[in-house]
Amino acid sequence: MITNGKAAEHKSLVEPTETTPALGNHDGGVANDSAEEEWVLCAEASETTYVGQKTGFDANWLSGKNIRRVVARSCSVSKLKQRLPITLWLPKYSWQDLRGDCIAGVTVGMTSVPQALAYAQIADLPLEYGLYSSFMGCFVYTLFGTSKDVTLGVTAVISLLTSACIPKEADMLDRTRYAVLLAFLVGLFQTILGVFHLGFLFNFISHPVLSGFTTASGFIIMFSQIKNILGVKGGLATDSVIQQATGYMRNIGKVRGWDVLLGMICISVLLLMREIRVSNKSKLPAPLREAIRIFAAARYGVVVIFATLIGFLLHYYNISALSLTAQANTALPAVTFPEFAWNNQSFFDHLTSLSPGIPFIVMVSSIETIAIAKAFGTRYQYTIDPSQELIAIGLGNFLTSFVSGYSIAGSFTKSSLNAQSGVRTPMGCVFTGLFVVTAQATISHCFQFVPKAALGAVIVVAVLMLIDLKIFKELWVTRPSELIPLIGTILSSMFLGVDIGFLVGIGLSLGLVLLSLAKPRLKLEKQEAFYVSRHNPAAAKNVVEIRVVPDGEIFMAAAEPFKHFLTEKLFRSRVVEQTRPDSGLGHDIHDESPDLFYRKYSVGGTINSGHLNLIQDNSLIAAASGIRQMYSECVLVLHGEDLRKLDFTTLTELHSVVDQFGSNGHAIKFVEVPVRLLRLLLPNTIRTSHLSKADKPNDLRSLTVKPSPASWRSRGGRASIHVTPGAILDSITAESSEDGDHIRDVALRLD
Repeated sequence: MITNGKAAEHKSLVEPTETTPALGNHDGGVANDSAEEEWVLCAEASETTYVGQKTGFDANWLSGKNIRRVVARSCSVSKLKQRLPITLWLPKYSWQDLRGDCIAGVTVGMTSVPQALAYAQIADLPLEYGLYSSFMGCFVYTLFGTSKDVTLGVTAVISLLTSACIPKEADMLDRTRYAVLLAFLVGLFQTILGVFHLGFLFNFISHPVLSGFTTASGFIIMFSQIKNILGVKGGLATDSVIQQATGYMRNIGKVRGWDVLLGMICISVLLLMREIRVSNKSKLPAPLREAIRIFAAARYGVVVIFATLIGFLLHYYNISALSLTAQANTALPAVTFPEFAWNNQSFFDHLTSLSPGIPFIVMVSSIETIAIAKAFGTRYQYTIDPSQELIAIGLGNFLTSFVSGYSIAGSFTKSSLNAQSGVRTPMGCVFTGLFVVTAQATISHCFQFVPKAALGAVIVVAVLMLIDLKIFKELWVTRPSELIPLIGTILSSMFLGVDIGFLVGIGLSLGLVLLSLAKPRLKLEKQEAFYVSRHNPAAAKNVVEIRVVPDGEIFMAAAEPFKHFLTEKLFRSRVVEQTRPDSGLGHDIHDESPDLFYRKYSVGGTINSGHLNLIQDNSLIAAASGIRQMYSECVLVLHGEDLRKLDFTTLTELHSVVDQFGSNGHAIKFVEVPVRLLRLLLPNTIRTSHLSKADKPNDLRSLTVKPSPASWRSRGGRASIHVTPGAILDSITAESSEDGDHIRDVALRLD
């Protein structure tokens, strides 16, 4: 039997491996070693084939040694500096950085104020709570964030999820308490995830699920703002599309024309201002170009300011043509602990009410922030630390709750504006936070004159970017199966609620992952050797050894497909004994070109013709010239290193594979397999008659279980020496050589 696969290291006789008993049929008989000496190695070839894609898993990542190494590394001075990134860039801060950060921060602040007022409506909270949530996260991110472009604040999706988490029976005062407590809990969990590097858990949320969730959320938010643009009363933003549509139909006769007109004008102006572009090559003076850029970037603030002026004039002249927002609290928030108990209910009672929604806000807020940081890091070529981003957003939410704010996240709109405005360091967030605090302290008494239609227009235009329609085409072209979680997330979010829709999407996505785990990914290493008989010059034997190497762990879901592949697909073809009865296999062999030509057959007919390179030995070349009959022997090689990748269920299935291989005339070779595993895999007769008699069972390096020689001779050589389309695997891609004589490369996929 061939063990090394190198023709240059051949021996005149095939010698059994040391401590390698060659076992016979399952009756426990040992094959006669003298029969093996009859065969002389003549030619050989090897081949490696991958089935599926390579995957990996480090089973020792939770070892005590690794944990101690991680703890020691986390306590080092360099790691502590990484936990406070401001210590890395602040010593290099310059006046140019200060100028760029100030301009960008103020520009973003002019957008943050109107968006904060609008998003507070989505959360169904008083307007000032949007401002309370828009400055503390900016200050915290400056200290702990790793991206210069990310700006933390209230977002449309987080506002929607916050509203969905709060019990619907709560009044406005209780809603504010729940929202603040929710921010406290979300920040606590996010900080813990970041400290313990558990951000990999979010990798189980696929991009189609997240895209479907944000698309559905954007559509729901837009649909919910119809009431503000029409000037009618409606339900909450968290109501399903059917509930909101029913409310609109019920109040269709109460539409206020002036609200509709103002809303349409604001939407049109915002869309037009979004398209304003000023090139650096323009002939306009530089100050004018910069002024136009700031004017277009601060479009939300510009529209809200003009709409507020209109609302103030109408209020001053007692004209009730527009629906205005309620009066906002003009005082700055007090720094205090969130309320943990109220209305004769304990903290655990409120925690029970909020617990179903906490995981959703933690996931969405974290994923949004990290994704934005990665996107801008790639664009501007700097590195971000996802775990540190989790700590930054977690501490931002945690401390925001101490100033009566609700949950926040990274905002793509504000972050994009921050980058376009020329921000240079995270210090830009400080100026954004100061602008929001200044606006809260000085002009908050004017917020009562902001028309609801203007805020609705701001929300509609802002959430347009959430709706991602091109992903449908991209998935259809690349991965049509992932349209299932995408469509499932969108439909269930719109008609059942955003929280249920997110769960449905995650479930469908994980279902596809589990389905892929049920298909084992394997690598096949084939080694082929050709022998001529010493006693019978007309006889030859072809031996094929195939080592099955799992690419990664194989779990119970893949146990049955793995067994089916070994027993039904791996060696299904048949090689015809009398391949060239008229001229012999060695007809074309000569000294100048020592190649052994052959023809392979399967159940379906001829597979291909090819050749094996003969060993440079004149006696072997002469012996091969007279071959008239060829036997074939197939051996499945199971290595101990590969068996350690199988779980117990799969190992149990291998026991029946050993039984079935013996009855089909195939052999199994165990290499460096621990005796404890052999006792599990081998039939009782072999295990009792050989393993129990081993003096040093742990030194058993190789064990071959196969039928006796008479058995495979009488069977006519059941074997497989090449891949057969439709016979061995469900799909096969073969690349022929230039001469068309043999297959050079075979790619396999196990269905």
